[in-house]
Amino acid sequence: MNRSLKNFLWRALILVNILSIMTITYPTLSARVQRKYKHEAKIIATYDAANDKTILAMFPYKVRINNDDNNESIAIAAGVTFAGKSLDSTPRFVEFGVLSQSRLGFQFKNDRRLVAVVDGDRLLLGEMNIIKARTFTIATTYFREDLNLILPYDLYMKIANAKKVVLQVGQEVMELTKDHLEALRDLGSQITR
Repeated sequence: MNRSLKNFLWRALILVNILSIMTITYPTLSARVQRKYKHEAKIIATYDAANDKTILAMFPYKVRINNDDNNESIAIAAGVTFAGKSLDSTPRFVEFGVLSQSRLGFQFKNDRRLVAVVDGDRLLLGEMNIIKARTFTIATTYFREDLNLILPYDLYMKIANAKKVVLQVGQEVMELTKDHLEALRDLGSQITR
């Protein structure tokens, strides 16, 4: 056996032992960590070393799924991009997205106005931009649209901190659940400085 392979195996064995000891010593470590926000969304920070930028984003979180076809859905997403590895100040804007997947054709070809009813107040947020529109086939053809709108930070936080939010994009109306609002709050808490 050559020397480099022997060294590699030795280091791997040490790492396995350390991990085993940690599992025995701290079996409930992950159980002791409590999340402040309870939701099923994934919020991930990704650092791009080549451009020295970080993206902190909530992955698309489904708001509605067609019970007859799980591939038909509408989801929300949000995020910010900032220079460096850490956020030094609260961003001025948050990117908010709506992603639609339908068998009925492109839903937002002609009307992309985003309206939010936030705790009873009707807010006209503006026209969403089409980031990408495409079709794909899984036994049937689906029409996928990704839309975004840049929201001022304060407006994003007003939506995130509300008790009840109903969004309307074009003719699509969706009520956000407590889980959705918790996810938006969680992202908001990570970008507030």
